[in-house]
Amino acid sequence: YHDVLWHPTCFVCSDCGHGLVDLVYFWSNQKLLCGRHYCESVWPRCSGCDELIFCKSFITAKDGRTWHPQHYCCWKCGQSLDTPCQH
Repeated sequence: YHDVLWHPTCFVCSDCGHGLVDLVYFWSNQKLLCGRHYCESVWPRCSGCDELIFCKSFITAKDGRTWHPQHYCCWKCGQSLDTPCQH
């Protein structure tokens, strides 16, 4: 990584393909990553608000998605997503 030269069009995130020239980037596990995908490799992202979850208490749904406890609810009625509702 340190001794390698890149074409500007080849210097892209391994996950999303976005160009990284003039952006913050990370080298992790032999992969070149943008800031978003590096952080997601370290912390989970809330499916409700799209923010990183830094606390230890979060909900992982059956489908594998993660949520802040306060965001794991119906956006209309506020009931937990584990409780059936009419929305």
